[in-house]
Amino acid sequence: IPTSDKWDTTRLYASHDSWLGHANRLRQSSEATAQLFADTIPTADTLVSALDAYDHIMMEAEKLRHYAFLNLTVDALDHTNRRQQELMLQLDAAIEEAWSFLTPSILAIPEETLRHYYRDSPRLQPHSVRLERIRRLGPHTLDRTGQHLMATYGALADASHRAFSALVQTDMVFGKLETPVGSKALERSNLSWFLRQPDRTLRALAYQRYLGAFDAHKHTLATIYRGSIHQDIYQSKIHHYTSSRDMVLYPDAVDESVHSTLIESIRKRLPTFHAYFALKRQALGLDRLKPYDLFVPIVKASPVHIPYDEAVGLVCASVSMLGRDFCDTLEQGLLDGWVDRYGNVGKHSGAFTASCYLSDPAVLLNYKEDVLQSLFTMAHEGAHAMHTWYSIRHNPFSRYAYSILEAETVANVHERLLASYLIDRETDVQRKAFLLEQQVEGMLAKLLRQTMLADFEHQMHCGEEEGRPFTLKTMRSVYRDLLVHYYGPDVDFDPLSDLEFLTIGHFYQAYYVYTYPVGAAASLVLADKLVAHDPEAIESYLALLKRGGSRYPVDSLAAAGCPIGSSGTYEKAMDEFAQAVTAFARALENVSSRT
Repeated sequence: IPTSDKWDTTRLYASHDSWLGHANRLRQSSEATAQLFADTIPTADTLVSALDAYDHIMMEAEKLRHYAFLNLTVDALDHTNRRQQELMLQLDAAIEEAWSFLTPSILAIPEETLRHYYRDSPRLQPHSVRLERIRRLGPHTLDRTGQHLMATYGALADASHRAFSALVQTDMVFGKLETPVGSKALERSNLSWFLRQPDRTLRALAYQRYLGAFDAHKHTLATIYRGSIHQDIYQSKIHHYTSSRDMVLYPDAVDESVHSTLIESIRKRLPTFHAYFALKRQALGLDRLKPYDLFVPIVKASPVHIPYDEAVGLVCASVSMLGRDFCDTLEQGLLDGWVDRYGNVGKHSGAFTASCYLSDPAVLLNYKEDVLQSLFTMAHEGAHAMHTWYSIRHNPFSRYAYSILEAETVANVHERLLASYLIDRETDVQRKAFLLEQQVEGMLAKLLRQTMLADFEHQMHCGEEEGRPFTLKTMRSVYRDLLVHYYGPDVDFDPLSDLEFLTIGHFYQAYYVYTYPVGAAASLVLADKLVAHDPEAIESYLALLKRGGSRYPVDSLAAAGCPIGSSGTYEKAMDEFAQAVTAFARALENVSSRT
């Protein structure tokens, strides 16, 4: 792979030795600087100095972390990269421990005194958002001793996730299957390829082989997952939250009703999804859909060949309403240095965007010219990159990091804009039908499946919190009931289907999955206004990107025109889904009439 198609991490550090030298110096600097402020009763000047010093330490640590992470994700087989990541984890823990005094010290400042500080020291203003958030978290923050203990304990908190990852990514083997292109290894990263194959027998075998591997470890995995839930509950109690959900949502000022409203709203509109499954069953000529039929396309995909540079052009054209500066920046970034473009041995199999305040965004792709989804992945990650680019340029370090809710909304907006752009310009009947089907399937995955997972996760946590512990048997029962309820009468699940919950890595980051359907619903509302080239909507959207983490996500999204706490947002999203299904059904009829 040409160097021009890969990240140039020497822009961050010239070599591993250079990185190691910076890491060692930062560790010493962090400890020495923290000691200067640890026993100081803050005045306005000492508070500003402490926060400025802390930001400097954290910016340098982020840059070190960025370098280590990027190297590891492009070659996880390299011993130096793995060792570098371990050293970074140790450095992060040391910094957290050294500065564990800072939050309790800030909370000890009386409110009236802090108001005087703001009045007397303009240099404190850039830190105002962070200080307000720290003060808001006061009732859930431990004293100095407690914070120090939690900082030293931090590495243990992720034990369940690390155990899950080790078992699933390293120890589990799914074997090989015979396919039309020869013998092919079944892996977590390519299961979707098998489930999209036209051969139903192959799809069924892949599905059963995959879940069969989890079945062989089901008791271990269930124990690991319950351990993760217990960890969430323990943390919520230690920090005086009412529940695990409260603990996760409170820091971003997301009321628990947002989570409840999502689930309630989607549950009310399940018949809309069921109508699509009925359409799919009929179109595939099946008596009942099986779980391994849910991902196979109805419309045969026409071969695509979209070179990387052409894909960049399409992605940029789809967001042209956002202005020349936006498009020029996105184009230059995607073509010149932001992206590690293609798959390689040892490289992370998915896609992501990594942010660093002292560097450009870093986008990892595994771009394939003959896979249409690669184009949408580029749009998705390009959105994250532009969100980061704008945020860095309009915010100090302490408030440039935006919430997951905002991130998912923005990325889904750009996917929606790309879909609209391609569909509107497609003249071939079959290709247009295929694009419409992909649009429906994308909405379905986020609005239906991810909401169901959020529903299951919440039931698991509530059961444990209310003294109703789950066994593997009862966990499977709850999951199967949800499958039947969410997917409806046209889908007949297999005996192993209720083990699917054991495969979900995101469950080890509690109450994360709900951000996908919320972001998808919000994006549908916002994207429609952008497609219409509404000047006010465009201005509001760019303002959302520039805000970074300066406002709480519910307020920020509401200011952009999407109140995620309102059931109306999810009603509009479901109306959009229904309209997309209608458009696809019409296109399917056009395809049938031509054959």
